[in-house]
Amino acid sequence: MLCLVGAGLNFTLCPLNSLQAPYAAQVLQGGSEVLSLLGVCMTVGQLLGSVLMPSLSAKLSFRWLLAGAGALAGGFYLALIAVAGLPAVWMYLVIGLASAVFGFVISLLNVSVGVRLMSSVEQGFLGRISGSFNAFACLAMPVGNGLTAALAARLPIPFLFIGLGVLLFLSSVGLAFCKGLEGSPRPAHQTPEA
Repeated sequence: MLCLVGAGLNFTLCPLNSLQAPYAAQVLQGGSEVLSLLGVCMTVGQLLGSVLMPSLSAKLSFRWLLAGAGALAGGFYLALIAVAGLPAVWMYLVIGLASAVFGFVISLLNVSVGVRLMSSVEQGFLGRISGSFNAFACLAMPVGNGLTAALAARLPIPFLFIGLGVLLFLSSVGLAFCKGLEGSPRPAHQTPEA
C-alpha cells in the first residue's frame, strides 16, 4: 500500500510540473510572476510541513494524515482554476496560499510515508522494500508526465486540473475508510520490545 501512496504522491505532482507555464499563460494570462509565486510559496509550505510533521503525526493517525493531505491537494488543483478571472491581487493571494498549502501537504506526505515505511518493515527486508518503494515512486513520474502530455493535447488545462482535484478528493474519502492504514507512524529508531 505504501508503494502505491508513494507512486500516487509523485503522480500528483506531474500535471503541475508539466503544465505550469501553459497554465500561467493560457488560464491566468500571466507570466513568470505566476511561476515564481507558485515556486516560492510551495517551498515555504514544504519547510513548514517538515517542521510541523512530528507534532501533527502525534495527534493524527497515518490514515487521517493521508486522507487530509489528499483532500488539500485536491483543493489546490481546484483553487488554481477557481482563481481565473479574479482581480489580480486576490488571484495572487489565493494562488500563493494554495501553493503554500500544497507544498505543506507534499512535505508532510513525504516525511510521514518515509517514517511509516521505516517503522513498519523488518530491518532485514528494509533494503529490498525501500528499493521497491523508490522504483514505484520513480516510475510514477514518467508515466504521469506522459499521461499528462497525452491528455493535455486533447483536453483544456482547466478540465485536467478539475479532474485531478476531484480524483484526489475521492481518493481521500477512500483513504479515510481504509482500515489498513490505522495508527500513527512511529519514529524509525524505535523497535518493538522483545
